[in-house]
Amino acid sequence: MQVSTKSLTLATLVTTTIISSITFLSNNNQVSANVPISKQGNHQINKVFSPAPSIVGNWKGSIGSKGDDVRTVVEIDVSSQPGAVKQGSWKFWGSDVKTNKDIVLQSGTLVATVNNNNTVTLLLKQNGKTFLTFNTQLKNVKQLSGELVGKTNIQIYLEKNK
Repeated sequence: MQVSTKSLTLATLVTTTIISSITFLSNNNQVSANVPISKQGNHQINKVFSPAPSIVGNWKGSIGSKGDDVRTVVEIDVSSQPGAVKQGSWKFWGSDVKTNKDIVLQSGTLVATVNNNNTVTLLLKQNGKTFLTFNTQLKNVKQLSGELVGKTNIQIYLEKNK
């Protein structure tokens, strides 16, 4: 391969211009960089496992129709127990217009079943009978949302308090 004098001159000129520009910029801006030097060794990277999100605790939120701003305030408490099935309680909250205080409108027991992929089935029971069943998803450690079985336009949204 033959290199012409013009090509060699052009390559030298471009290289000199780039080096001169870098030198000029570094002198004007006084920019410096500390590059850490990594030493190779017998380092082992340990995997960090975070615990799976837990349904156990106090959750507060609302139940309502998709697209509707009228919502029912709901609170659930899930007890800590071994296994995938957890027991607890639920309450629907409202306001007493005479006293202007929050009151429990309805309440009952709760069975929360944690399935694979952080899906949770919530059975809200009243007087020993299933009142409502929701299929929900634990979105992260603090959010639980889903829909009523058989009526997907009814949605539940809860946030963990403790």
